[in-house]
Amino acid sequence: MAGVCSAGVLQGRVENTPDTSWTMLIGCIVFCPARPELSTAGAWRWATMAIDPQDAELLVETRRMVGGSRAVSSLGQYQGPWEQFVQFCGGRQYAPLPASPLVVAMFLTDVAKRAQSYAVVKTASAAIFTHHELAGVVDPPTKHVWCKGVRAAAKRQLGVAVKNRKEPLGLETVQAIVELQLCGAPRLLEVMVATYVMVCFTGFLRYDEVQRLLVKDVQLYDDRAEVFLSKRKNDQFREGNVIVLAAGTSEACPVRLLRRFLQEAAWGSEMPLFRDWNGHQARRQGAPIIFSTAPVSYEKMQCVVLKLVGKVLGLPETTVKARFGLHSLRSGGATMVAAAGVEERLFQAHGGWRSQEAMLPYVKETSRVRLGVTKALGY
Repeated sequence: MAGVCSAGVLQGRVENTPDTSWTMLIGCIVFCPARPELSTAGAWRWATMAIDPQDAELLVETRRMVGGSRAVSSLGQYQGPWEQFVQFCGGRQYAPLPASPLVVAMFLTDVAKRAQSYAVVKTASAAIFTHHELAGVVDPPTKHVWCKGVRAAAKRQLGVAVKNRKEPLGLETVQAIVELQLCGAPRLLEVMVATYVMVCFTGFLRYDEVQRLLVKDVQLYDDRAEVFLSKRKNDQFREGNVIVLAAGTSEACPVRLLRRFLQEAAWGSEMPLFRDWNGHQARRQGAPIIFSTAPVSYEKMQCVVLKLVGKVLGLPETTVKARFGLHSLRSGGATMVAAAGVEERLFQAHGGWRSQEAMLPYVKETSRVRLGVTKALGY
């Protein structure tokens, strides 16, 4: 059979193939160890030889610009899956770049067999696509109908639901936490925790967004607070994002809490808004709280918040940890606003979701809202 070598591996060039689509499918299946151009860097080495020497610096800048089209965090996330694909190809004498759609489809099938979530398959496919695109491959193999078919089947079999998704916290629970923290003569630590809880709830904030907040990022007005977020998932161009928190009349008003907290803390403008503290001294009754210059850690704040949730709801620690997390503040605020019928465009922008698909898992419809579906029938 034309195109088959002695080892039984399909050759890179298939002769006398009547169907050109088959030629494209198996066209780059053999690994050629003597060809260094089969890599992202190799594509640019070829470009160096092809251009006029006087454009060498321009080519370097072009490569930097092309590489900068992808976020550093995304490239880091793709590194592991890409190395697995290269290893998969190397053990079978397949070319990893440019790769055959057939090889990619087989690799994604292998990943799907071992994965517990469709996200693993999706990330592996994205890693292969990105490396091919950055290497200048015009038509990355992941776009082939077979690769699309494998992804679709994996999505059906594995599903996209996140296991153990934490429940949202309701407004009454959050207000009770704030009241519990502010009762009596609260220390700065209690005021900070109360402020943290309410800002996350009303701003739909992720932990990493809160962690990056500095004192100077908060601007207070009579009717609102404006919080500048230097980085957010829907801000790919890093222009920054400002969320607006309206002033209210209750003790749990985020604007009132921010104003009180900033006045009592009196921290410099370049300091983290929510700072870590000496945990041992904080447990001693009447002991002074020593704040560090670092932002509060996820583990410490989650421990404090979940203890307060347990006290308010009267639940044991194990139950609270299984049902709630810091993300429950974000999803809780989002659920309340969705039930109030706020315009979807504003709702999505406030929470920093890039798409409706990303937003919907955070919203848990209440029974009252769901009853409105059949009540609209008027029977």
